Amino acid sequence: RLQAALEMAGLPFSGSRHGACALAMDKGASKALFRDRGLLAPEGVEVRRSSGVQRPSDSVMAEILKRSGRLVVKPCRSGSSVGVSILEGDRGLEAALNKAFQHDERVLLEAYIPGREIAVTVWEGQEEAACMPAIEICPRGGLYDYSSKYTPGASEYLVPAPLSVSVFAEVEHAALGAYKALGCGAFARVDLRLDEEDRPFLLEVNTVPGMTSTSLVPKAAAAAGLSFGDFLIMVAERSLSL
Repeated sequence: RLQAALEMAGLPFSGSRHGACALAMDKGASKALFRDRGLLAPEGVEVRRSSGVQRPSDSVMAEILKRSGRLVVKPCRSGSSVGVSILEGDRGLEAALNKAFQHDERVLLEAYIPGREIAVTVWEGQEEAACMPAIEICPRGGLYDYSSKYTPGASEYLVPAPLSVSVFAEVEHAALGAYKALGCGAFARVDLRLDEEDRPFLLEVNTVPGMTSTSLVPKAAAAAGLSFGDFLIMVAERSLSL
């Protein structure tokens, strides 16, 4: 909404235009788009508070849970892991839904993908979109939740992520595919999970990623040989040309 207001007012701003931002913020819509483009995303289903049906059928739940037996419940349009729960099976589902519905009337129930947490910054510092070095996130508490994201020392970051050439190529393909599918511009951060077979599953694209001392984009820029200031200048210059 902010980007749309700025565009209507004719005011410049950094990053993607409002259409891409709205799509990226809507995890249900973006996941459907990823799948349509042949990209991997966790199995799942969307439920709406207004429908009165807050639990999928047993067959749908079984399909979601068959991957790992764990379930992710999250608002469709929220960030920073706010309102997110990870369950063993469907125990505690009602409470998790109520928690998520506090932040959005639409909620995603997704299969939990066991494996590694990876973040990739895509940017347009050159003529075409390209990936910066990938980052592997190792939360000390086991889950990359709000506290793990914003508490200094709560997570370890491996920069660059220890990925083989072939696995990074798959990660790069997924990240660039997601970035282009949403129509992003200037830069964005793509979050993925690598499953036990090193297949990248797209979780979301953040068009307004964090820029704090614990944030991932500044770490990726440094690994790419860019100072934070130089990176911001490049983002601003590219944004003005969108």
